[in-house]
Amino acid sequence: MDQLQDQAHGMDDYDEDTKITNTGQRIRAIVVAVVAIAAAIGAVVWWNMQKAEAQRHADARAAFQKAHVGYTDFWKKADIDIKGFKSNRDFELRMKQILTDDPVRYARFTKEESLPILDKALPAYKSITVPQDYAEQMDGMVKAVENLRGAWNDFADELLKFDLFFKGKKELNKAADAWLGAQQSNDPKYQTKAFKYFKLLGCVLPDKEISEIETTELNSVVQNSCVKDKSAWFRRIAYECLPTLLEKAGKPNEGFAKTIKASRGAERMDHSSKFGIEDCLKSTRGSMEEEMIESIALAWAGYVKAQNELLNAIDAKIKEFK
Repeated sequence: MDQLQDQAHGMDDYDEDTKITNTGQRIRAIVVAVVAIAAAIGAVVWWNMQKAEAQRHADARAAFQKAHVGYTDFWKKADIDIKGFKSNRDFELRMKQILTDDPVRYARFTKEESLPILDKALPAYKSITVPQDYAEQMDGMVKAVENLRGAWNDFADELLKFDLFFKGKKELNKAADAWLGAQQSNDPKYQTKAFKYFKLLGCVLPDKEISEIETTELNSVVQNSCVKDKSAWFRRIAYECLPTLLEKAGKPNEGFAKTIKASRGAERMDHSSKFGIEDCLKSTRGSMEEEMIESIALAWAGYVKAQNELLNAIDAKIKEFK
């Protein structure tokens, strides 16, 4: 009997052990399930965070592309097919054509039609919000647009000055003819325009006293004056000196009378300094135009560089989340 009771007690102990073991297994299963669920939730949260971060960079790229439309529209309005150019030479040729055809008309068109497109686009660039990862590149992009706009505005402003240059140049032959006539004759009809030409020579040669120069040497002196600083020479003569031919001459002065008197005689007359001015204008204008074109080209290259740096930075971040 006692043996049976002991066996019964043993069975009870066995049942308790079984219960404890089963309970432990259930607890472990629950813990595993909780951990699995937590991991799944964490994975979903992490995935959503990654997706949101990737979207943030994608949004920045889309915002840039939207603003960039203003840039492409500007070039179209300016009638410059930058996408069709195969080399820098193509760009230079197109710009030289613009400078040759009707630069004043083109300048006015640029001011009234083309530049307003960039003015409208600039706020769009400035309003783009980007992550700190490439905030520096975005700042560079905004500066590039501002530089492009500034370069084109300066370009147009200078082209507008060609109006006075062309008008003054038209008067050059008339003034030079009167200058030669005054050396050949005392006829008063030559005096006014001849004095204008004398004043022009003084402007062309500001560090010289015209009356002290042998008249037969005037052409070579003029030619020598444009050998250095060609762009600056053209701008001064075209925008400051030639326009004096459009102004009132005033009463001829003593220097003019002295020069005319000294030039009397077939071998002492100045009949070629006008050609010196024309030759210098032709050669120096080319240098000035190259300088103008380069300023536009540099601003264009600056935009392309800033664009590539920004997009490369954005695409690198997007790639991290793929």
